[in-house]
Amino acid sequence: MDLNGVAPGQVVQAERVEDVVDTIRAANSAREAIVIRGGATRLDIGDPPERYDTCLDLRGLTGIVEFEPADLVATVRAGTTLSDLADALAEHGLRWPVEAGAHHRATVGGTIASAAGGPSRLRYFHPRDWTIGVQAVLGDGSLTRAGGRVVKNVTGYDLTK
Repeated sequence: MDLNGVAPGQVVQAERVEDVVDTIRAANSAREAIVIRGGATRLDIGDPPERYDTCLDLRGLTGIVEFEPADLVATVRAGTTLSDLADALAEHGLRWPVEAGAHHRATVGGTIASAAGGPSRLRYFHPRDWTIGVQAVLGDGSLTRAGGRVVKNVTGYDLTK
């Protein structure tokens, strides 16, 4: 789990949202540096960390929570790989037109968080354009939601865009 030659003091394997909340709250309280890890396909972007106290691994947060093919809406956990999502959607003749390298490792959460987009972005735009709602854990460990669960949602400011 080295990141540019820096190893974390600990690795936390999150399997529930509560694990993420608790880990981030603890790191924030202790003023520790934390790096979120999913498929590790884009860890080389940005400035390398000087400190890396905790690696929070989200690969245990996998699966499709809810899927309504007729409504074209799926609720997916952050650690779900793009290939797993593609397989589930393909069973219904659907797809999420977002490409990223190493789609067997790249995660939905990482793809959205890093605004990753492959060649398809020229035609289908970016991941944010296909995301209607998110639940996220902020730097202080608080849980927040933005957007909705339906395609037609006109209430409030659109934080997902």
